[in-house]
Amino acid sequence: MVAFSPYESDAAWSFAPALYVEPSIRLGPVVVTPGLRADALVYDFGYARATLDPRLGMKIVAGPTTIVKASVGRYSQFPTTRQLAPGGDGNVDLTEAWSLQSSLGLVQALPLGLSVEATGFYNRLYDLVVGREDRFRFFTGPPPIGPFDEAGYANEGTGRICGGELLVRLDADKTLGLLSATFSNSVRVDRDGTEELFTNDQPFVINALASQELPRRWRVGIRGRVSAGDPYTPVVNRVYDMGSRVFIPVYGERDSARLDPTYSIDVRVDKEWKFKKWAFTTYLDLQNATNVQNPEVMSWTYDYSEEAPISGLPIIPAFGVRGEW
Repeated sequence: MVAFSPYESDAAWSFAPALYVEPSIRLGPVVVTPGLRADALVYDFGYARATLDPRLGMKIVAGPTTIVKASVGRYSQFPTTRQLAPGGDGNVDLTEAWSLQSSLGLVQALPLGLSVEATGFYNRLYDLVVGREDRFRFFTGPPPIGPFDEAGYANEGTGRICGGELLVRLDADKTLGLLSATFSNSVRVDRDGTEELFTNDQPFVINALASQELPRRWRVGIRGRVSAGDPYTPVVNRVYDMGSRVFIPVYGERDSARLDPTYSIDVRVDKEWKFKKWAFTTYLDLQNATNVQNPEVMSWTYDYSEEAPISGLPIIPAFGVRGEW
């Protein structure tokens, strides 16, 4: 959906080069991986800025079947064109939003090709761009109801994302299996100190994947996914306007409800032919193979008496070919 509010409009030319270096250094049972990413963004209306993001990863072999992993690093994101362009009420003094991301994990190998990995993560976000909330924008759920931050764009937002992930992996001769469960919470803090969930905050996401190699170069794979629905602001009452003869919704607390969890199963079949100097592969990919109608955006009946969510895409078959030589 789109909010038809005042909008920004401008045209600009930009250039965004990047360079990344990531060597690995082995020190006995420890592998240290320092990294450095350099990004730059240049616009023809006078904006030019560069960032350096140092990162560090470490892997410790704690035993014959045990590995400890840790990482910490800075990650940056430049403002969008609409937030910078002076012709659209942008602010050319904006800097990049950045986050300090850290994780700690343990990998344990098990018999029969199995392994288990548990990882915890904590990300702190700084200098998020806030402001101009009354402007043209896309959104899911009901129209934004305010109060809006109508002041100019500024790097005055912060946030935090924390959670954990459990991954079970099967890596056999002709079989690959993965089962992962991620639990997280993502919150942003606006300029006035108000905390709110990110638009696509998902407390849990569960994925299962299996791929089996068959005789005569056939392969079949299946993936299942279950995730929490996005947060939205519910309608708690309605008022009938006699002048306009329409119902006006009364919204509850912001982001106090969630869409129902989403489910999907995808299926893929591959067939490969190998020749002396080249190989040929065909595949059939069925997205949402069970044709589940998952709610993606909340909507209501004309009088706001009942919820009527808008569903996602139906089953989508995709057929393709690939050649390698």
